[in-house]
Amino acid sequence: MKTARFLTTMMTLMFFCLTIGQVNARKNNNLIKNTQEVNGLVVSETIYKNNDGLLSNYVKHNYSRDNQGRIIEQEDLVWQNNQWSKSAKLTHEFKGKQTITNYYKWNKLKDAYDLAPELTTSVDQ
Repeated sequence: MKTARFLTTMMTLMFFCLTIGQVNARKNNNLIKNTQEVNGLVVSETIYKNNDGLLSNYVKHNYSRDNQGRIIEQEDLVWQNNQWSKSAKLTHEFKGKQTITNYYKWNKLKDAYDLAPELTTSVDQ
């Protein structure tokens, strides 16, 4: 049962990485990452495309943390039409030894995030 949950979690995270292009960043040295930290903790990452020395915005990750420094929310933005546009959001709930991860997709028509329940996972540690 734990193995199945672990595999589900891993598949969800892999899908998430593919949707925002982060996997491509490892293969493509034309992507450059700038990390912002506060008190030693990453609060934001901006990924730029390098086009012959000219950097352009690509993807941005913003993180919220709890008082223990754990990431409780990750919001992903993509650069579209010369502005940052919301793309997806992950939330993490820590309940004892259990971690629940919820995945949300941005709904432009509603101007709000929609929960994607098929991507919600729960892992017992």
